[in-house]
Amino acid sequence: VSILCADDYLFPGAVTKAVDALKRNKDAAIVYCNFLWVDEYSVEIDRMHSKQASFRDLVDEHNWVPSQTAFLRREAVESVGTFNEGYLHVSDWDLFIRISKLFPILYVDDHWGAARVRKGQISEVHKYAFWRQSRRMTRGHGAPFFSPLFLNYWHGKIVRAAGMLLNGQFAVFNSKLRDFVAGLARR
Repeated sequence: VSILCADDYLFPGAVTKAVDALKRNKDAAIVYCNFLWVDEYSVEIDRMHSKQASFRDLVDEHNWVPSQTAFLRREAVESVGTFNEGYLHVSDWDLFIRISKLFPILYVDDHWGAARVRKGQISEVHKYAFWRQSRRMTRGHGAPFFSPLFLNYWHGKIVRAAGMLLNGQFAVFNSKLRDFVAGLARR
């Protein structure tokens, strides 16, 4: 099973590489790798590197399993169930966590796919809903309140806010603050 969002794509040979990795690692329920960020014209913006992750890493730190490179054994999905519709923005991450709790997952140091970045995409428009859902979901899987996920998110926000204030960018700060408060209020 593979999950591919509408704007994302696989590179030639990705399916063959994933199937080969699953054949060589019979106990792995998920195989995944690195990916590229590309713009609306498929021009590379950045290369994102993942890592070999465990259940705890997925719960406490970050979604280390990029959905655009993940291939899952059908039996693993059938044993944990499909997407939790209560987590619209992080349902893939939740599925990966549930699978990693019961089965080994495997990282391969390669690039099999790309995720597109463009203005107005769902992950940007609903970034605060994504944060709320990821927080609620990971806490439901046992993440501590002050998890690395929590600390990294707020550290970045605080550093950027301090930089704006120190540089006298009060209008930008106020705009970002209003956006943040409005985003938290959205359902």
